[in-house]
Amino acid sequence: MNVFTDSRDGCQYKIVKIGNLLWFAENLKYKGVPHHFPDRNSDNIEKYGCLYTWENAMNACPDGWRLPTDKEYLDLIGATDYLIPKDSFCIRDSTWKNGSNSSGFSALPAGYGGLFHSFGSNAAFWSSTLYESDSACRLWIFLHLAYVDFNQIDEAFSVRYVKEI
Repeated sequence: MNVFTDSRDGCQYKIVKIGNLLWFAENLKYKGVPHHFPDRNSDNIEKYGCLYTWENAMNACPDGWRLPTDKEYLDLIGATDYLIPKDSFCIRDSTWKNGSNSSGFSALPAGYGGLFHSFGSNAAFWSSTLYESDSACRLWIFLHLAYVDFNQIDEAFSVRYVKEI
């Protein structure tokens, strides 16, 4: 597995090739934009990264990287349409219940939101795709399933970036 070093803060991220993209295989930990701690605990940043609103996720992007599109998340989970749940075993980190991580994506259950729900059981990741002026698409992972839907952009979710190969 390769590593990307963020020149802004020296933080290193594992990266993995999935399809025709390089993906972060860890959640963003950048503190140069407003962010939240998973489960309101700063000790969780090293393992789970930070949670960001959509605007801050867009602004935290390192040079050469970008947020995935809704289509790229659909491709990642093997779905063809929104709101159709797919098994998420292959994108879950193997330390998470029911995770095989055969894709290398290594999703961890960092929870989500301004109220910091579901730490340890769910994960949500922003996409670059706006759905309406106040909502954007996200990858949602819960139980043993994953799907792409949309959410208010002021919620706080995990962030992964992609880069064309």
